[in-house]
Amino acid sequence: MAGGCPMPTPSTNAPSRSRPSSDSSLLNDLKKSSILNPTNWSLRLRFLTVPAALLGLGCLTLAFIFQRYQDMVVVESVDSRLSVFQHWIQDKITNEFDVLLSEVSPLAAMPEVIESMRQRDKDHLVRYILPYTERLRATTGRESLYFHFHLPPAVSFLRTWDVDAAGADLTDIRPIVVKANKYRSPFRGIEVGPGGAAMRAIIPLNDGSGEHIGTVEAATSLENLLETTALPPYFGAMLLLDKRFESVLGQNRIRGVHGKWIVGRGFSLPQENRVLEALDNAGVPERLGNAFYRFLPLEDFEGRAIGGILLGYDSMALFKSTVSESLVFGLIFLLGAMVLWFHIYWNVARVKLFLTHLERVLGNTVSGDFTGRLDTTPVHCLDILHCTKTDCPVYHDPMRICYLETGSEALSAVSRNTCIFLSRYKHCRLCPVYARRRGDELVEMRHTVNTLVRLWGGFMGRVDQVVSGVLQTSEASQGPSSLGQVSASLEYMAGLTAFSHDIQGVYNRWEVYNILGDACQRSLGLGQFAILEFAADGLATNVAANCFAATDALCSEMFASPELCRAKRLGKPVFSEPTPALCPFFHVDPTTHVRCCLPMVMGGAVGGVMTFVTEAAAFASKRLALSIVQKYLTECAPVLTSLNLLEITREQSLRDPLTGLHNRRFLDSYVHHYEEISRRTEKRVGFLMVDVDYFKQVNDKYGHLAGDAVLKELSGLVRQTVRAADLAVRFGGEEFLILLHEVRPNFTAVVAEKIRQTVEAHAFPLPNGTTIHKTVSVGFAEYPTDAASFYKAIKFADVALYKAKEGGRNKVLCFEQSMWRDQEY
Repeated sequence: MAGGCPMPTPSTNAPSRSRPSSDSSLLNDLKKSSILNPTNWSLRLRFLTVPAALLGLGCLTLAFIFQRYQDMVVVESVDSRLSVFQHWIQDKITNEFDVLLSEVSPLAAMPEVIESMRQRDKDHLVRYILPYTERLRATTGRESLYFHFHLPPAVSFLRTWDVDAAGADLTDIRPIVVKANKYRSPFRGIEVGPGGAAMRAIIPLNDGSGEHIGTVEAATSLENLLETTALPPYFGAMLLLDKRFESVLGQNRIRGVHGKWIVGRGFSLPQENRVLEALDNAGVPERLGNAFYRFLPLEDFEGRAIGGILLGYDSMALFKSTVSESLVFGLIFLLGAMVLWFHIYWNVARVKLFLTHLERVLGNTVSGDFTGRLDTTPVHCLDILHCTKTDCPVYHDPMRICYLETGSEALSAVSRNTCIFLSRYKHCRLCPVYARRRGDELVEMRHTVNTLVRLWGGFMGRVDQVVSGVLQTSEASQGPSSLGQVSASLEYMAGLTAFSHDIQGVYNRWEVYNILGDACQRSLGLGQFAILEFAADGLATNVAANCFAATDALCSEMFASPELCRAKRLGKPVFSEPTPALCPFFHVDPTTHVRCCLPMVMGGAVGGVMTFVTEAAAFASKRLALSIVQKYLTECAPVLTSLNLLEITREQSLRDPLTGLHNRRFLDSYVHHYEEISRRTEKRVGFLMVDVDYFKQVNDKYGHLAGDAVLKELSGLVRQTVRAADLAVRFGGEEFLILLHEVRPNFTAVVAEKIRQTVEAHAFPLPNGTTIHKTVSVGFAEYPTDAASFYKAIKFADVALYKAKEGGRNKVLCFEQSMWRDQEY
């Protein structure tokens, strides 16, 4: 089948077997023609449908982003306003405390008050304080203002709101009165009682001799303060008290109980019903729709939380303004997108029309018809320039305008600068005919295609000569191609086919380079050449073949820095002609020789370069054969790529895929060669056998992925601890073997202990994000001190390891002869 033999046709007697194949083929055809395949898209789909979809998506996305931005602006504005409103309420409460203190302080200094309290003359105090209270209420407008006088330690003496009630002991219910009488210091704060949340300021009373005779207290309702405050538009406030005060408050002071809060009377908030519902379900809200809230906590005299004031702001007006701005912005953007789309549509229609005509003209040239032309505006140079050159082809055929044919920008080098008017205008761009003929890119392409089609008709008569020149045949000056010319062409192809066959089945890439070098010498006639190979890591250059006689023909700097090679950087051929200074490493005399560098692309990157030197006089003929040389390199590229992959695969087979350390297969080969070297040089070699303690517990408790992570981390610790020249091998399971080269006395023990300490102090990360600590047991032996062969030393290190495990683990033990009782290994 691989050789191209046709598949046998299924029998018509088994239609059930052929139908699935037909259905599968139809399905594949549908997939290939699917709109999801960009290679099948038309110009209309590419430049109209897709941009329209993208513009529409862009409009929606931009509108969404703008709306989100406006929402963020509104949120920041509302937050700022609520912050100002909160500070304003706090300042108002603070000012009210200051006013209360300023109102109660004069009472504490009035002789009438002091004398009445000292004499316990309640009637005298009533006659004096009630008119004083009424005057204050009238002047300040605070109907809830009242005073309360107490006798030590906390006995009610006079209440301005109930002068008949006296003598009640307030010790258990009014701790602030007790404190004021005890410490004889003023206090202020909020206290919840039957009348609701009250703001209080209390000052001690002293007679002239300094004797403490009681306290006087001024109080006003916090609810009354909020009710009488003129709030700004769209703002609201609601007093919330802790539910534990439900039994303390009078029923006329409770508006309702929601969740853990008691709502005070006489307050309102934006979307109040939803706020009360939120209090019942989730607590104090931060935002409900367009309403934003902030909670101002309140504390009593002793710093205990008693509730707070819920501040609100209705941002509906702000949101309406942002929505209108978003709509205006979106409409403007949509209008711009529509204008852009119609502009694209008009241009795509022009391009499509041009491509349709171009396809027709080029299709005719395939069949040998070069008479077709694209429609252009006819301009006759005779009418503009009054040309009298009757032998000019344009004189007889006005459609054959000189533009792109005989002017300074003519496509054909033969016809370039042959227009007789160039002596007058110096350049085509200054010619009035050129100016009349010019247009946009499509118009320019019409003229170019017309000119190319006309030139192609003439060039086809010289195709045989060009082909003969490329193939370097002696019949270059004759007419149509002969069988001999075709035979010569086939010889080149046969040589290339033989080369392709020869490089198949090679063992290594050096064989490929040898075959390529031989072909360059025999078939292509190259004498001085070299093939350079770039290392896979891009850090070195290797010489695969070198036929240069001069020692300085190759750049030594390039061996360590491949990026100095210009051909490697560009991935294109580089020549020293006509620019000898193009590369500083040509190392040729530009007057006598030409340097050519051809890249060899392998696996999508430049993997090598073929560089050769030829005489300048013969470069023209050599340059015609460069495509053949490049073809040879192209044939080598996949073979070399496969060989490189094979070497990589071979290297990977000698390593443990989990830890990246060498495996036992590599160890067997390594021991076989290195043991002979150590025996001849009489060098001491150390062997460490490292095993993870209780490793099965890791797999059982955390899973095998965690065990793999521990082994990978441990292998990294081992590599960091030992020297770069030492060998680390995954010996099996959780066992690691370390081979230390040319060790000094006691060096093996030091390294073993260092490994044990490093592992013990290390935290091993696991895939689930946790870390664990593990320990290792280490047994070691040395060659030839403990054993006469490497494998025997490995066995003795393993014996010492198991002795370390039997002795409690997390230990380092050196092999001793007493550990091995057998005479033979």
